[in-house]
Amino acid sequence: MVKLWRRTGEAVRTLVGHENWVVALAWSPDGNRLASAGSDDRTMRVWERTTATEIRPAERGLPVFSVAWSPDGTYLAQSAGHLTVQMAETGRYFQKFGESSKVAWSPEGKRLASVTSDGMLSISDWPPVSRPNGIELELRGKACGTKRIGYPEALAWSPDGRMVAASDRGVVRICSAEAAELRVLAGHPAGSLAWEADSRTLAVGGRDGIVRLWDATRGIVEAEMVAFGDGEWVTLRPGNMEHAGSAHGAERVKMVTGGGEVVPLAGFAGTKK
Repeated sequence: MVKLWRRTGEAVRTLVGHENWVVALAWSPDGNRLASAGSDDRTMRVWERTTATEIRPAERGLPVFSVAWSPDGTYLAQSAGHLTVQMAETGRYFQKFGESSKVAWSPEGKRLASVTSDGMLSISDWPPVSRPNGIELELRGKACGTKRIGYPEALAWSPDGRMVAASDRGVVRICSAEAAELRVLAGHPAGSLAWEADSRTLAVGGRDGIVRLWDATRGIVEAEMVAFGDGEWVTLRPGNMEHAGSAHGAERVKMVTGGGEVVPLAGFAGTKK
């Protein structure tokens, strides 16, 4: 099932239909429809937000791992073994393209980023072009770099559409919209991705429970955010030792001095913002 929550933490609706894990969600650009992907039940479903009902019957096929709306809401792309694009309103299939496990539409709608079956990050122009037979369409894509993505976790375009980031279990690769590899962010188990509105800072959620804020242009960590189960939290800024946190969050983080003394972060004078 899928639950919808208000920002206040109040649960307002439950969408019942999936028979197993829901692995991807995507709101339509107008915020009125929600696409949900189930890997084990092999369905993609589209829901109407206010009534919590399915807009059309779900079609069962291959496991679905990723869904993405085109910015104008006309198309809905899904990675289900192959990259498939359908008309969002009717569900009619527009075209099936090559194999894919992740997909993301650029903000202006002119490019599709996908991770292909051989683990390459590919960036294709949209709309597709006609094949020589005049019947089928094809996406003309370019591979970004030469390194394969072993296990793709997430794809995210920067808000200005100039860069796309792909996370693997160990690294994040950042490519230009023209498929040039710009930077590799390494050193922690990367997972979810989210860009700040300025298209400079990239938040990377790690499997170690830490969210790191990267300066994507310089390839450095600007801050690390650690949350605890009881609501306490702390944000670290490695460069100058400044930190901010909740009332007792800093007490949970220990620092080792040059002499080997272990001291709570809150015990370092002059470091708290």
